[in-house]
Amino acid sequence: MRKNLGKSFNKEVLNNRDELVIDAELNFSVTFRHLDPSPSMKRIAIDKLTQRISKYYHGFGDVHLVFTVEKLNKVAEVHFVADGIDMMAKATTNEMYSSIDKLADTLETQLRKRKEKLSTHRVVVDKSSGLDENFNLDEKLAA
Repeated sequence: MRKNLGKSFNKEVLNNRDELVIDAELNFSVTFRHLDPSPSMKRIAIDKLTQRISKYYHGFGDVHLVFTVEKLNKVAEVHFVADGIDMMAKATTNEMYSSIDKLADTLETQLRKRKEKLSTHRVVVDKSSGLDENFNLDEKLAA
């Protein structure tokens, strides 16, 4: 199982039969401000966000994580950019790992709402009605 935590990170998932499935490619960049870089914190954050993002998005994207300490608060921020998606989330708690959990929940909520919005707001044109691509609703209402 190959996992690269550098510039590029292939999302790899074990399915029910423990087979490796590569689903998307997400480029992660991680920044630590006012705290020492921790490989375990980086690993946990990347795993959680990859799992949450892959539920709702399958493709290429960039994820920028920022971990900051502000006085007694631990702040985790994420900026997710993909094809047609530009989302940001921020979570602040007393512990960094709980901030990561809260951040993953917030981003998942945003992605879920986006997916629901896209699936419920689609316009379906019935081919049997004789309407074509050049159909103008204003002309139909004026008639």
